[in-house]
Amino acid sequence: MTVIIVSVLLVVIGGFIAFAIYLQLKEQARLEKVRKIAALKNQLRQIRRYIDDIPPQYQPKDMRLWLFSRLLAIYDSLITLQPDATLSRRRKLITEEVSELQTSKQKRRAKPINDELMIMDIKRLFESFQLFLKLAEKEKALNSEVSARYSNLIRFYTFKVKADFHAYLARQSFLSGNYENALAAYKEAIIQLAPRVFTS
Repeated sequence: MTVIIVSVLLVVIGGFIAFAIYLQLKEQARLEKVRKIAALKNQLRQIRRYIDDIPPQYQPKDMRLWLFSRLLAIYDSLITLQPDATLSRRRKLITEEVSELQTSKQKRRAKPINDELMIMDIKRLFESFQLFLKLAEKEKALNSEVSARYSNLIRFYTFKVKADFHAYLARQSFLSGNYENALAAYKEAIIQLAPRVFTS
């Protein structure tokens, strides 16, 4: 009788332990899923910021299309993990945006670089984008050749943004009739690029 009681107790305890382990594994899986969803949503916000906040003159069409392709891939991953009508609707809007970009012949208007704080913000975006390119290459979302080309472009734009600021100041001086200031500002714009074109 004692042996039966002990056996039953062992089975009950074993079952309880197995159930506790099952619950723990299930909770770990749920937390991992939540973590993945949060990470994907962060990536969505990050890429959307690159698309919206990097001025058009520093976003070649192929690079912009690649960023949109990354958005679509992340939406697909999110919808797989968390099917949601809102996510599907947003993905559809991105698809329409891509289609419009691919068919449009109109060149996007350059954004005037007219403020030092804007330059700092753009340079921070460039730094972040460089890291994003390295991660995309590591994850095989971008081949090394294209990654190197985009990286070199962004490095060049890091200098060009300051040159564009001085060119903007030069134009304003020219339009107001202050030709000496205009000439000095154009010279400064050239200085921002000249020493770096060959070293970057």
